[in-house]
Amino acid sequence: WNSPLELLRPLLKPELNAEVALEMLSLALARVADPRFADRMGTSRSDAIQTAVSVWASGAVVREGRLRSIRNAPETDERGGG
Repeated sequence: WNSPLELLRPLLKPELNAEVALEMLSLALARVADPRFADRMGTSRSDAIQTAVSVWASGAVVREGRLRSIRNAPETDERGGG
């Protein structure tokens, strides 16, 4: 896999365009990771990142999906399979 975000591909709702969904998450994370963003919102960077991921996941991930630590995840091929 090229990006840790690719680990989320199998969890995406099938009706979504996976490329668009993953790019939207990438853009959101890039934005909220900027310390100035958290300062403007009056929150911590950690809270801003958690909130962005939660908002994205509530619309993009199938309910049955379970996330696990990236440290323990096996490498996947380009299709997102095992």
